[in-house]
Amino acid sequence: MRSNFQWVKGGSRVGKPGFLISFDYDAELIAKLKEKIPAHLREWRPEEKKWWVSEYCEKQVNDLFPGFLEAVVAQRPLFTENKSQVQKDIEELWPDG
Repeated sequence: MRSNFQWVKGGSRVGKPGFLISFDYDAELIAKLKEKIPAHLREWRPEEKKWWVSEYCEKQVNDLFPGFLEAVVAQRPLFTENKSQVQKDIEELWPDG
């Protein structure tokens, strides 16, 4: 993952589920984030210096920060009752298990 990349599960200002991410300032990376994630699925929080991104954008965030998706899937059992979906996600990421 990129230097100082951090994430936590968190909601948008209107309560949509997703992730709060932060990383060292990088104009090129910010441009890529804006290109990959539509405006209605992200928001900048200047007071916290964090981005909120929708939970639907896990793969796009992983494209920017490799390893993110594996970390999310590994922690998903902590945040969901849908254990069968968690197992499917794990098998998709690690088919040889």
